[in-house]
Amino acid sequence: MQHLPRRPLTGLAIAFITGTGLGLTASITPLPLLLISGLFLTLAVTGIFQTRWQGTLCSSITHACLLAAVLGLGWANATPDPGAGNHAIPTLIPLPTGASLTGMITDEPVCVSKRGEKATWKFPVSVEQVQAGWSNDWQQTTGTVRIRLYADPGDRIPTYGERWSFRGYLAQATFKKGLLAGKPGSLFFSGKASKSRFINHSGGNPLVAKCLQGRTWAGRYLKQGLGDRPEQLLILNSILLGYYSQIPRDLYQAFANTGTLHVFAISGSHVVIFAGAVIFILAAAGLSRTWWILFLGPLLVLYIAMTGLQPSAVRAGIMGVIYWSAPLIGRKSDIYTTLAASAILILGFDPGDLLNIGFILSYVAVLGLVLFCPVFMAPLHHCFQHDPLKLEPDPLWRENIQAVWLMFADMFSVSLAAWLVTAPLTILFFGNFALIGLPANLLVVPLSSLVIITGVLSLTLGSCFLFLADLFNHANLALIILMTESTRWFAGIPNGYMKVESPPLWSMLVFYSGLLTARFAIWVRSGKSKSESDGMF
Repeated sequence: MQHLPRRPLTGLAIAFITGTGLGLTASITPLPLLLISGLFLTLAVTGIFQTRWQGTLCSSITHACLLAAVLGLGWANATPDPGAGNHAIPTLIPLPTGASLTGMITDEPVCVSKRGEKATWKFPVSVEQVQAGWSNDWQQTTGTVRIRLYADPGDRIPTYGERWSFRGYLAQATFKKGLLAGKPGSLFFSGKASKSRFINHSGGNPLVAKCLQGRTWAGRYLKQGLGDRPEQLLILNSILLGYYSQIPRDLYQAFANTGTLHVFAISGSHVVIFAGAVIFILAAAGLSRTWWILFLGPLLVLYIAMTGLQPSAVRAGIMGVIYWSAPLIGRKSDIYTTLAASAILILGFDPGDLLNIGFILSYVAVLGLVLFCPVFMAPLHHCFQHDPLKLEPDPLWRENIQAVWLMFADMFSVSLAAWLVTAPLTILFFGNFALIGLPANLLVVPLSSLVIITGVLSLTLGSCFLFLADLFNHANLALIILMTESTRWFAGIPNGYMKVESPPLWSMLVFYSGLLTARFAIWVRSGKSKSESDGMF
């Protein structure tokens, strides 16, 4: 029987995630946890360096102590500090309510709609003070609020890094269906620019400010030749630069109902395509794979910052940096180790991310792709496998058909694997089940990937020759029209999606346990088959 490869960081990540979950649900005083974790860590280190403790039982005890230590650290890290300064906004004032707030703009304001001479802008604000109603009682607070600002011609629009005071209406979003039904979501604030007041320019992060300037610069090149196509331009900006709030409401709902809304999140596919373009240049220049990360790492950081530091992009960027850093320290790149290391880093900085739907969906999706894509690809690739006993090479027409089939097989396998592992979570969280999700993803995902590739070419080559930006943007115009119209068609299919009640948590555990068991059985079977075939020769 073949043995599982050793990936110690995976076990440590599972322990750390478990500890983080315990800290978020069963908080206790951190000091005893740290002391107990230190004790287990001391025992583990002693066991590692004591050669006489190398027996099977002693080795298992050492590993158990190490896992217990990491679990305790995760638990202590996730336990909230009762003496932490400011309170969250919902604990200070009743919502919804008329309110005033003061804070710093943390992203570039985006114009999401225009009606005549009036415009609506959206942007996030890191709140410092809040005031309920018309009282003069300002209270210190923390948190981020999404601002919807209505502006008339001549009104000053806030910019990144400025501190403003706003007066308007503060409310809290709630989910209508799913596990989060009735539970609070993000905070939203609606107000008028005429009732807002500029305070000062606190500056913000200089690096982020430069990256946002680069985002604006990129937007000008993507607009080249598409000035008379506002909807398609909004979609292009959303996919390439992360301006997801610009998507028209009806189109947003169509993507949501077909389970394809994820194409607008700056995530793994964007990072892979961007990194692929950079790696192609580095490889063409003859640079060794060992040193790629020295150039790729900073460029990835700049790209992710330029696209607005979306959580999904940050996660994908961390995973990309870890994955391509392995050769620099003399190790092979391994996706499981990459997932484990990135999860520990992200939850170490922000334990609350474990309750973030995007965090859960992104990690489950990547793990599902890694585990199940090869399973679905193998039989599909076998259909056009070349006969090794055939003397004559295959004719050209057969090779072309084989290439098209293999491309379709890969797309189908990726879409099926992603749909299989994420559909139950979509039902659990949102109470939405898209029956047409698989065929819709089979068409929309490849088209969105082509949009990303063409957009990158527009930005890189168009910055050198402006007519090339116009050329690639018009190529993207055709792709975007095909993508949006097909999404609307899928969304219009009767009973293509449905609202359902959230299943109990135990059923989710049974489902994913069954998937993992089936995958393990396939792995064992493939190992036996390989051993039997090797024994024949």
